[in-house]
Amino acid sequence: MQQSEWKNAFDIEINQAEEARQGGNEGRARVCARRAAGIVVGEYLNTLGYTGYGPSAYDRIKFLTKIPGISPEVKQIANHFLVRVSPDFTLPINADLISDARWIANNLPIGKDIDMDKPYIYYPNLQNEMPAISSDSIISRTIHDDDQIKVILFGFAKGQELSEHTASMPAIFEIIQGNVAITLGEDKMEGQPGTWVHMPANLPHSIYAKTEAIMLLILLKNK
Repeated sequence: MQQSEWKNAFDIEINQAEEARQGGNEGRARVCARRAAGIVVGEYLNTLGYTGYGPSAYDRIKFLTKIPGISPEVKQIANHFLVRVSPDFTLPINADLISDARWIANNLPIGKDIDMDKPYIYYPNLQNEMPAISSDSIISRTIHDDDQIKVILFGFAKGQELSEHTASMPAIFEIIQGNVAITLGEDKMEGQPGTWVHMPANLPHSIYAKTEAIMLLILLKNK
């Protein structure tokens, strides 16, 4: 989404939040403010290459609080949007979600934390690039994409599976964490940290996570 698109969507929601507050409907004001914050957070997660965080503003904001390297201040503000209202439908914390949404929009570094001028990309520890993996989920993050390769980190909760499928281009994958069952064509084998596989295009394959696992996938665009 281009900046003008997400910014316009944010402005619509935040204006609706302000109108609801002026009309005495604080509950709707909070809902619209959360949606506004969710738009910004979703764009930020897309900028970083994350997927699998769920469709709702609540899902996006909760995912944000778990990603590595997020600043304590951003995490604190984001957590305001995750607080459930009390039985009398009031917010049990001293927070203004409209102001918090505006703060998120002004301070979340969309596109600013990726230095495109460097001639290299450096990750000191790929495991630290994967947020906490919730149960019954598979999450992924694209950490690099150019004309030659696309590099994706996958995080699997225990028991999750990428069912049999094929890729239209050759690929390499490596197991970084955990234990998995791998199927390559008709062959079945075990995967553990350090397991490395190169596959030709169109080879049927699948991955089943016996434990929580992290996998690095590299798609080779130039055959």
